[in-house]
Amino acid sequence: MSYDLDDDFGPTLDGHPPTRGGAGDLAASIGLLVVALLVGATLSFAVLIEQMKVAACSVDLTGCDFTLIGISTWLVPAATAATLTASWIALAHRRRTGAYTWWVPLLGFVGEVIAFAIASSLIDVAIPR
Repeated sequence: MSYDLDDDFGPTLDGHPPTRGGAGDLAASIGLLVVALLVGATLSFAVLIEQMKVAACSVDLTGCDFTLIGISTWLVPAATAATLTASWIALAHRRRTGAYTWWVPLLGFVGEVIAFAIASSLIDVAIPR
């Protein structure tokens, strides 16, 4: 089996043709990306709601760590932005290699949930009860 040098889907480094993610993989990748973005927006809002505990700091300003509160504000949006960027790169790379990409937004979704758990923990540490 021979391959034309102009073929975008030529052989991989080991000489075998690349696996091709079909239209179902593309739809799954885009669908999971949309879900990951919606979850990221929802979890970002949930972190902001959690930060309303900062009202407890108005009584004793020395008991709260505002640096941790500031860090917790940006964890989930950063994870969401990383998911979006990685998914775009994977989808662009998919055109050249034909590789499956559905797992990239799925890993990003998991990363967003982990970022939310870390942000919630930081808020609990930053604001004494």
